[in-house]
Amino acid sequence: MLTMGADFSHVNADAWFQNVDKLVHHLNQDGRVNAFYSTPTLYIDAKHAANESWPLKTDDFFPYADCPHCYWTGYFSSRVNLKGYVRALSGRLQAARQLEFLAGRSKTGPTTDSLEEALAIVQHHDGVSGTSKQHVADDYAKRLAAGAVEAESVVTSALLKLADLTSSTPGDAESKPEPAPKANTTLEGPILQQCPLLNISYCPPTTSHIPAWSALVVLVYNPLAWPRQELVTLPVADTWLAVTDTDGRAVPSQVAPIDDVSMRLRQQQAPGSHDSGGSYELTFRAAAPPLGFATYFVGPPLATSDPGAPTSVVVKDYGNGTEANFDIGTGPVRLTFESGRLSRFTTDKTSLTIRNQTLFSYPPSTGLVMGIDQWQ
Repeated sequence: MLTMGADFSHVNADAWFQNVDKLVHHLNQDGRVNAFYSTPTLYIDAKHAANESWPLKTDDFFPYADCPHCYWTGYFSSRVNLKGYVRALSGRLQAARQLEFLAGRSKTGPTTDSLEEALAIVQHHDGVSGTSKQHVADDYAKRLAAGAVEAESVVTSALLKLADLTSSTPGDAESKPEPAPKANTTLEGPILQQCPLLNISYCPPTTSHIPAWSALVVLVYNPLAWPRQELVTLPVADTWLAVTDTDGRAVPSQVAPIDDVSMRLRQQQAPGSHDSGGSYELTFRAAAPPLGFATYFVGPPLATSDPGAPTSVVVKDYGNGTEANFDIGTGPVRLTFESGRLSRFTTDKTSLTIRNQTLFSYPPSTGLVMGIDQWQ
């Protein structure tokens, strides 16, 4: 078998195949070799016809290197941001597809096609693997972001329709009369926004001060085929907030200050968020039915006659440096922090002292750098 082709080597396919055709022609004219364009099936059939015994390989192909300090095992953990982005958007695409089907696919408006195509392209062996050049990785991320924005519009329109907040269908070709404004709507229509930057604790719709007479409505969609319970964390501006479900029952929640590292990251990645980003995080456990959504209300605590009803818990802020040594946990597991670092992990049966805590990094090697530009 004579192999042909390589990355970045044959831009003009027409000229390349014309030259290969000439080589095949002259080889066959010699008469000692029968050269032709083969297929995997023809190659396997020829190997079987040879009736030879082949050695059995039992060890691994890795670690594999094609030059000094060029170990290809590194791509398993390279470009973790891109890998995580692809994984997160893959789940978001499936949820958007379901809602798009349930609400009706748009004939003229936004669809999930752009996100589907972007996720398909990034499955290239130099895409999600993390072995592409930097400007190519940036282009992958740009395409994914554009597709995510369009899919976000699909989800918003579908949830508004399924939650009966609007009578218009995304795929309707004919116009329908506008419904009367309902709760949590404006004259322009219902207010429903998503928060794609929750990973840096930034969500402008949830960090506005909620009046005592109002509430923030949170829709939680479950795209899985079984009931699901997950912790929902939202950045908020107030500590007195409580969570209730659609039946008016109080839902256990916790308000904790956002740590300094996350605050700095948010200010760096979302300029202008210092005044509107909120300094606290509200966390509660949400339960949603299979292929359905649940509704929760965040607002002022409701009066209740049940003294045992769950309430919102405010966690003390240790991030200002006034109390550098503290413990977390009162049950079977307890974490001890000293000078801002984890120093001891304690359970009912064991106690482990953490020494020389680092950032879990390692110093880079100074290997051969000749020709390294071709990989950057």
